[in-house]
Amino acid sequence: FVCLENVTYPAGAIILNDGEVEVGQMQLSFQTPNNLTGTIPPEFGHIQGMTHVDLQYQKGLYGPIPSTIGNLVGLQTFSLLFAGPELGGVIPSSLFTIPTVEYITLMHNEGEFSFPPSINSQGNHSLLGLIIQSSGLSGTMPSFLSEFPNMRELSLEDGSLEGTIPDYFGALTSLNFLNLRDNSLSGTLPESLGRLSEVTAIVLGKNKLSGRLPSWGGNLTKLRLLDLSYNDFTGEIPSAFSELRSLEHISLQHNADLRGPISAFESLGNMSSLLLYGNNFSSTIPEGLFSNFTGQIFADFG
Repeated sequence: FVCLENVTYPAGAIILNDGEVEVGQMQLSFQTPNNLTGTIPPEFGHIQGMTHVDLQYQKGLYGPIPSTIGNLVGLQTFSLLFAGPELGGVIPSSLFTIPTVEYITLMHNEGEFSFPPSINSQGNHSLLGLIIQSSGLSGTMPSFLSEFPNMRELSLEDGSLEGTIPDYFGALTSLNFLNLRDNSLSGTLPESLGRLSEVTAIVLGKNKLSGRLPSWGGNLTKLRLLDLSYNDFTGEIPSAFSELRSLEHISLQHNADLRGPISAFESLGNMSSLLLYGNNFSSTIPEGLFSNFTGQIFADFG
C-alpha cells in the first residue's frame, strides 16, 4: 500500500502522508483496464476504513478472493466486474459476514465461482443485494441465503446452478427482484414464493423447471414482470393469475405443454407485453385483452 505526500490529481483528490492524517474512510476503485497482475494479497483485508471496493477490467489478476476480506469491518459494497479467466474459486464466507456489507456484485467475469458451503452470519442482516451474473457460478443454492431477510435483490443469472429453488426463499419477504434466469434449476416452484408480497419481478426463464403454474401466484399483487419462459411447465393458466393487477410483462414462451384458454389475462389492465408462443394455448384471443391499455403493446401468441 503506497501513500504519496501532497499529490493533487486532476479530479481534485489529494493523497496525504498517513503519518500526518488519520484516514477515516477509503474507497478502492479500478474502473479501466491497466497492467495489474498477480493475486489479490491477503494484506488487502487489513486496510482500515475501507468502505467500497470496485475492481473492473483487471484481466491480469488470478487466484481466489482472499478470506481476509472479512476483516474490512466497515465495507459496504464489493464489486468485481469483467475479470479474467484465472480469478475465481469459492467466494469467501467471510465476505458475507461483514456486518456492514450491503451489496455484493460479481458480473461478467471469465472465471468460475461458487458459494461457500456455509457461513457464520452472527446475526448479520445488512445485505440488501447479491448480484452474481455471467460469472460461471456453479453448485446449488446455499441454505445460508435465508439468513438475510432484508435482502431486496437476488440476481444469479447466467450460471450453472443446479438443484431446486429452496423453500426458504419464501422467508425473504423484503425481496423486490428475483432473477435466476439461465441456469439448470429443476423441480417445481415452491409454494413459499407466494409469500413474497413485495416482489415486483420474478425472472426464472431458461431453466428446467416443471409442473403446473401455481395458483398461489395470485398472491403477488405487486408483481410487474413474470418470466417463466423456456422451461417445462404444463397445464392451464390458473384463474388466480387474474388477480395480478400490477402485472405488465408476461413471458411464458417455449414450455413443455402449457395449454387451454388465456382468459385469466383479460382483466390485467396494466399489461403491455404478453409472450406465449411455443405452447399449445387455444386459438381464441379474449375480446377484452389489452382493452384498457392505451400505450404500446407487444404480443406474440405464436
